[in-house]
Amino acid sequence: MTTNELPTNEKELKAETHEVADPIVTRLAELDETPWYQKRNLRLLYLLMFPTCIGVEMTKLSHPKERAIIGSLFNASYFIGSIVAAGVTLGTFKMPNNWGWRIPSLLQLVPSMLQISFIYLMPESPRWLISKDRGDEAMAILVKYHAEGDANSEFVKAEYVQIEKTLELEKETENVGWMELLATPGMRRRVLVGSFLGLATQWSGNGLTSYVLECFLN
Repeated sequence: MTTNELPTNEKELKAETHEVADPIVTRLAELDETPWYQKRNLRLLYLLMFPTCIGVEMTKLSHPKERAIIGSLFNASYFIGSIVAAGVTLGTFKMPNNWGWRIPSLLQLVPSMLQISFIYLMPESPRWLISKDRGDEAMAILVKYHAEGDANSEFVKAEYVQIEKTLELEKETENVGWMELLATPGMRRRVLVGSFLGLATQWSGNGLTSYVLECFLN
C-alpha cells in the first residue's frame, strides 16, 4: 500500500501527532529561561557556526529558541562582508601594480579556509540522520547540544518526534508534481509573490543602479 492509499484516519493521526509535537516544542522552548551563553555545549556549537557560516546547518542545528535569530543573523552578515570588501578595494584600487587586484582576491581565501578548517568540527544535522535511519546518532546530538547532556529531557524527545513526523509528512507529498504550484488560486498567488520577491531583490537600491552604473559614470 502506497502512502497516498493510506486510510484517511491514519493520515489524520500522523498529522495530529505532528500538530501536537509542534506546540510542545514551542512551549518548552519558551519555558527555558537559561540563555545560550550559559550552556556550555550550545555555546560551543554557536561559536563553531560563526566561522563555518552554513545557512542550512545553522537553522537545523540551532536551538528552537534562537533559531529565528540565528537565521536572521546569517542573512544580515552579508552586509558585514560587503562593507569589508568595499573598504579593502577602496584602499587598493589606486595601487600602481598588480597587487591592487591581488590583495582583494587573496583575502577572499580567508573565510573559505576558515570554513574548510572548522566544518569537520560541526555535528551532523539531526534531521539528515533521522532521514537516513540513524536516529540514535540524531538523538545523541540533540541531547548534547539542546539539553546539555540530559538524556531524559522532554524537550529533546518532543523535538525528535517533531523532526520524525515532519519527514514522514514530506515523504507523503514527495510525488507531488510542479503543476501543483498552479493548481489553485492560492498557490498561483504564492508563486507570483515569490517570483516578485526575487525580482524586487535584484531591482532595488544599489542593485538597480549597478546595472546602468557605466552610463551614469560616463
